[in-house]
Amino acid sequence: MPEKINSLISTRDPDEKNVTLKEAIRTSQPSDGGLFTFSEFPELSDFEIAQMSDFSYQQLAKTLLGRFDFDLPEGKLDEVIDSAYGEQWESNDITPVQNMGNNHYLLELFHGPTQAFKDVALQFLPRILSEYRSEGEIMRALGASSGDTISASHYGVGGVDGLESIFLLPQDGPSEFQQLQTTAHGFNNVMTILTEGKFDDGQAVIKKILSGSNYTDFKKENNFVSFNSINIARIMAQIVYYFKAYLDLVKQGVVETGDYVNFSVPSGNFGDALAGVYAKKMGLPINKINIATNENNVLERMINEGIYEPAGDVITTRAPSQDIKVSSNWERMLFEIVGKDPERVAELMKQLKEKGKYQLTSNERNKIKRLFTATTTSDAEIDNTIADVYDTRKFAIDTHTATGVDGAVKAFGANPDIPTISLATADHIKFDMPEGVPVDTKKLERLTANLKKNDEVYLKSRADEQSLVTAIRDAVGILEEKRSNYSV
Repeated sequence: MPEKINSLISTRDPDEKNVTLKEAIRTSQPSDGGLFTFSEFPELSDFEIAQMSDFSYQQLAKTLLGRFDFDLPEGKLDEVIDSAYGEQWESNDITPVQNMGNNHYLLELFHGPTQAFKDVALQFLPRILSEYRSEGEIMRALGASSGDTISASHYGVGGVDGLESIFLLPQDGPSEFQQLQTTAHGFNNVMTILTEGKFDDGQAVIKKILSGSNYTDFKKENNFVSFNSINIARIMAQIVYYFKAYLDLVKQGVVETGDYVNFSVPSGNFGDALAGVYAKKMGLPINKINIATNENNVLERMINEGIYEPAGDVITTRAPSQDIKVSSNWERMLFEIVGKDPERVAELMKQLKEKGKYQLTSNERNKIKRLFTATTTSDAEIDNTIADVYDTRKFAIDTHTATGVDGAVKAFGANPDIPTISLATADHIKFDMPEGVPVDTKKLERLTANLKKNDEVYLKSRADEQSLVTAIRDAVGILEEKRSNYSV
C-alpha cells in the first residue's frame, strides 16, 4: 500500500512546511497570504489507471482521494464520498461524457443539486469539514462569488451538522434563477449578502478576513473557513472528474490507456483548470489544457504573453462567472512554474501589489507553454458557439461552456488529432440563450417553482470594506438567532 500524501506547504513562506491536509482544509489559507499546496503528489502508473476503467464515480473518488491522508477514521472517507455523490445527483454517472463529433467530447459537470460544476467539490468539502469539528463547534463558510459557488455552498451545507454558509454576491450579474438559488433555498443555516460592487471587490475583503492580520480575531471568533477554491479540498475533489472523463474515453475505445487527450476549461478563478494540472501530475496523460476566457482575459494574456496584469474594470459579459480579473488559484500554478520556490512567488506577488503586474522570465514562460494554450471568446462568439452546437447536436450549452467549446476549436482545431474534452460547467437553463436556441422551459419552470415556494432571505450591502464586514457580522447574528430555533 503506497504511503498517503499528507504534507502541504505555503506558496509564499519557505518556513511554512509540513502542514497536514486536515490543518490546511480547516484553516483554508496560510497567515502569510499565500495558498496551501502540495509539495508532492501521488503518482499512478498507466497500469494502475487502466485498473480503474470500470470503476463507478464513487469507486474512482475513493481510490484517488484515498491516496491522500485526510486523517479520518477507517472507512469514514468512503462514507463521505458515498454521501457526497448519492441520490442528490440527476445522473448515476455523476459526470457523464457526451460525444460532440469530430474528436470533441463534452464532460457534463452540471448534474448536481444546483446544476453547476461547483457541486462536485461542494457536496464533498462540507462533509469533510463536519468530520473535523469538535463537539458543539460551528464552522462558517465565508466567501464571495459571482454566481454558482454560493448556491453550491448553501446546498452543500444545508442539512450538514454544525456548518453555516455566508457569501457575498454582486447583485448585478446572475440570472433570476441563479439568484433565487442563493436566496430562496429554504435552509436555516445559510445567508447571502447582495453587494453593489463587482466580484473582485467582495473577494478582496474576504481575503483580508481569512488571511489578513487585521482580522485574525474576527476570523477566529467566528470560525470562518473558505469554501472558495482557495480551499485545497475543493481542488482535490475536482481532480476526480478529469480521470473519470479520460476513463470514459478508454471504455468507449476512443483512446487506449497511456494515450494523450486535451482539455478545454472555461476559466475565471483558475481552480477548475488547476485540478487538471494536478491530475496530470498524478499521472493522467494530458497533452495540453486550454484556458478558455471571456473578454476578462487576464489569464489568456498571462499564458500567451507572460505578463500578469489584472488592471482595469471588470467587463460584464454573457459568462458572468468568468467576469474575474484576479484569479486566486493562479498563485498555486505560479508556484509550480517557478520551481516550487516560495520566495520567488512572494517576490512576484509583491510586484503585483506594488506595480499592478508582474512578468515571468523566458524559462518560466516556456514551462507555461508546455502545459497550456489559452483563448479569448467574445460575447458574439459565445452566442455563435451556442447556436452552432444546437444546430449540429440539438442540445443547448450554457454561456460559460461555450467559451470552452469555442476555445477548444481555436486551440486544437475543428477536428483535432488528439481527442479533446471540453468541460460543461453549468446547465443552460441558468442563462439566457441566443435567439433560435430553445431553453428547457419545463425543467426551468419546475426548478423555479420549487424555489419560489420558499421566502427569499438575504442582506444587502455597499461594496466598501467597512460595510461588507458589518454585513457579515449581521449575517452571523441572524444565523445564531435562527440556530436557537433548530437542532444543530
